Amino acid sequence: MSNLRARAATISAVLTIAIYAGCGDPTGPDPLVWTVVQSPAFGPVTGISGTSSSDVWAVGRNGGVLHFNGATWSKVVTGFAHTPTDVWARTPSDVWIVGTDGIIPNGFGFPTILHYNGTVWSITESPTRGLLNSIWSSSGSDVWAVSDGGEIAHYDGTSWSSDASQASARFHTVWGTSASDVWAGGDDGLLHYDGSRWSKISSQAQVWEVWGTSRSDVWSVGLPEFVLHYDGSTWSSMESGFGPPPIPTGYYSLPLAVWGSSPSNVWIAGKDVGPVDDTCCAKMAHYNGTSWSDVPLAANTPFITALWGSSASDVWAASRDGIYHGTRAR
Repeated sequence: MSNLRARAATISAVLTIAIYAGCGDPTGPDPLVWTVVQSPAFGPVTGISGTSSSDVWAVGRNGGVLHFNGATWSKVVTGFAHTPTDVWARTPSDVWIVGTDGIIPNGFGFPTILHYNGTVWSITESPTRGLLNSIWSSSGSDVWAVSDGGEIAHYDGTSWSSDASQASARFHTVWGTSASDVWAGGDDGLLHYDGSRWSKISSQAQVWEVWGTSRSDVWSVGLPEFVLHYDGSTWSSMESGFGPPPIPTGYYSLPLAVWGSSPSNVWIAGKDVGPVDDTCCAKMAHYNGTSWSDVPLAANTPFITALWGSSASDVWAASRDGIYHGTRAR
């Protein structure tokens, strides 16, 4: 693999941290056994994506890029100084990473975009002024990225362009089902692209992530509604266990990530936030199509920022201290 030096930095031992001894029934509580792959040298993981159970990518703000081949995780050297924020893998030969160029003048880096064609990595300067936080594509000629500066960038297969007219506040997420069904969310709410124009959707004041399985099954997590679901015509609030407790105590549970294998098999993850310390701890919930159940995690587990899976029995979660893996109980 030319120009791609993969150092065999196999991540340290996998530790079981939380077990649900289910019978593998996807309609019951979370049927997975969750383990954590610890990598102190890698640091906080900010994005995770893949194309199959043997092709998974993860990135971290310390400049790390990891790849899982179905057996082990290895450190990937792209050949560029880069501080990633998110990764999107559409196919094994079409992988995108957004972030900064690793040069930090006056405390800021210049937003850049990395692309992997299955053989080599290439780098492009971002058309946006702000840091890119999320990237998604429907094809090699339809790629979307969103920035801290409230800009939406698009790649048409030849060049990148930016539109700074869509929002006044930063974006956190972009996702879609096709070139004519794309969602973007951030501090100014949720936007939808129908193939010709973007329009504001007044369903959520602040959006951390949007994801779904189809045009009629879309999830949005953020504030103040915490968890919302779209059925193709209407957004409705979901009682997921995230949000403030029944009696105000200064604590609440904030959802940051959502992923699922079907409308009846969905995970939402984030953190419990207190009046003093907002870095701990992780919270995760599972939806079986009818009701939500808490996913048991070890005490003091750092919060979870991203989710992705290849199937109902192969789910990955990115955390401040590493990567969690959910697999079917044996």
